[in-house]
Amino acid sequence: NTLEKVVTEYPEAAFIMSAGDQVETAHNERQFSAFFSPVQLRRIPVAPCLGNHDRGAYNTFYHFNLPNLSTQYGVTEPGIGNYYFKYGKALFIVLNSNNRDSASHESFVFEIVNANPHMEWKIVMFHDDIYGSGYHAAVLSMINLRKDLVPLFDSYGIDIVLTGHDHSYA
Repeated sequence: NTLEKVVTEYPEAAFIMSAGDQVETAHNERQFSAFFSPVQLRRIPVAPCLGNHDRGAYNTFYHFNLPNLSTQYGVTEPGIGNYYFKYGKALFIVLNSNNRDSASHESFVFEIVNANPHMEWKIVMFHDDIYGSGYHAAVLSMINLRKDLVPLFDSYGIDIVLTGHDHSYA
């Protein structure tokens, strides 16, 4: 129903950004099939970030072609790292926050932002919700990500940060 409303109200939408947890169980191919079952997803690309429920699944590689995928920064098993893409005047940077190495994410953001100085908008997406209303925001790993990533985003002029994880919408 939501996807039908999207394509009806925003027919020019070029892609959908998904803040992770495309599936509940990473190794369950039936869940990936269910995720892609809406007919709208056959014509609108999805730019996902790896959620904690997605990690460890080789299925991610089978279903998503991630552009400019890093093999050095933000990498977790099975080899999914940070990636980025450009669309119009926007630079989209997708961090794999299952990797808690903030220095790795900073190196990636530094390289990508400096390699694309002409981009008007800089948008970051990662799975973990560092300011959410769910209990996750008070967990030490989220507190540390907040402490490390917020100054990073400020220093590189990131305009928008999109996150998921807490399932508050469900």
